[in-house]
Amino acid sequence: MRIIIYYLLLLVLLGLIGGYTASAVHDPMSMTQIVSIVGVLALYSVGISLVGEIKSGDERDMAHRFTASRHAFIAGVATLSLGLLYDLIQNHQLNNWLLAVLIVMNLTKIVSLIWQDYKK
Repeated sequence: MRIIIYYLLLLVLLGLIGGYTASAVHDPMSMTQIVSIVGVLALYSVGISLVGEIKSGDERDMAHRFTASRHAFIAGVATLSLGLLYDLIQNHQLNNWLLAVLIVMNLTKIVSLIWQDYKK
């Protein structure tokens, strides 16, 4: 239950960031706005990376965490792929950051699978 509350708090934080950036006038941001958004995103990144690091009680909790992680990975890959396709079609350019994140996600998964197989 604590993890669900933690997720919801992080989701609210992300929603506030999204609302703040979406409601802003499309003028260049001031340095204080940029620093505040970077700070909140850094806190969000640290918080989301620590979610689920607590040892689970039984196999069912581990299976639920595995399933949630798998769904998050698939959603991330799909979103990044759609972003790359949109960028290619709309701007006729390849966004290097989206591509780099997609490559890192897949390489991390491959290395993790190799490492887990090697440990057996």
